[in-house]
Amino acid sequence: DNSNFINVAGGVLKSENIGVGASVAITDLTKNTQAYLGDNISVSTNTASGTNYNISPLTELTAKNDGNIVGVTLAGAVTKGKKIEVTDEHESEGGNGKYGIGISSDVVYSNVNSNASAYTNNINYSGEKGLSLNATDDQNLYNVAGAIGLALGTQSLSVGIAGAVTIANISNDTLTAVKNSKIVDKGDIKLDSTSKANIVSASASGSGATSEGVGVSVAGSVTTNNIKDTNKSYIDNTIIEAKGLDAKATDSAKITSVAGAVSVTKGTVGIGASVDLNNVENTTTAFTNKSQITLTNDSILLAQDKTRIVGVAGTVGVS
Repeated sequence: DNSNFINVAGGVLKSENIGVGASVAITDLTKNTQAYLGDNISVSTNTASGTNYNISPLTELTAKNDGNIVGVTLAGAVTKGKKIEVTDEHESEGGNGKYGIGISSDVVYSNVNSNASAYTNNINYSGEKGLSLNATDDQNLYNVAGAIGLALGTQSLSVGIAGAVTIANISNDTLTAVKNSKIVDKGDIKLDSTSKANIVSASASGSGATSEGVGVSVAGSVTTNNIKDTNKSYIDNTIIEAKGLDAKATDSAKITSVAGAVSVTKGTVGIGASVDLNNVENTTTAFTNKSQITLTNDSILLAQDKTRIVGVAGTVGVS
């Protein structure tokens, strides 16, 4: 399953006194890809009483999910305070004023649930050149959010507020299995479950306020990234007679995340804040259970986790 999505939302608002800008991009995707011989893996049996297969060439079963999801939002609000005329004859000084309020925010939310499975269940298999089962999930998720709020009021009150949020979730299950079967082959039996979930997120916000009176500028950015993978390669309740056995499960999840905020005010208060949250929960296993395995060569059972996380958060506030 190769799925590619691009989701873009945005807008910029310009007003005289009060401006509010907001944008949201949401993507929610579910995948279920299976390649198998015999019964669905949910069917249980104590013996290999199902379909008979007699195959001379190499047999390969491959289930693969990949693709790219891109979510981009941009929101902006710019105000330039309108002059307010004060006609009270008693107000001889400070009679003219300006105020401006600019508020901008945006959110990118992307969620992927993916399952890739390659297996045999309840079969009698006879082969000559090997049996290869491969399940791979290679999903890339890119989130970018940017927000800017500017309030330009020269005499009385200016308030600029900007916030940007990105949320990315990937949940992958990869599975290769030989279950409830009898496999006789002169070649190798190979199982490979691999997850390569990749998240790249960036959120940036900027706010500015100019005022000779009260100026308030607030900017905030948040990135939240979550990966939850389960990778399994196993032999269960099976008889195998083959040259060799190679069962591997690998997780190579990667998160690269940046959050930044800039707040500038010519007035009283400038506040900037950025938060970068990353969470990975992976389970990777390779095993045999209740099986009889006879080999003329070596066997390999390997489970490995190669997760990498790079997170950067930075804030600048000037007043």
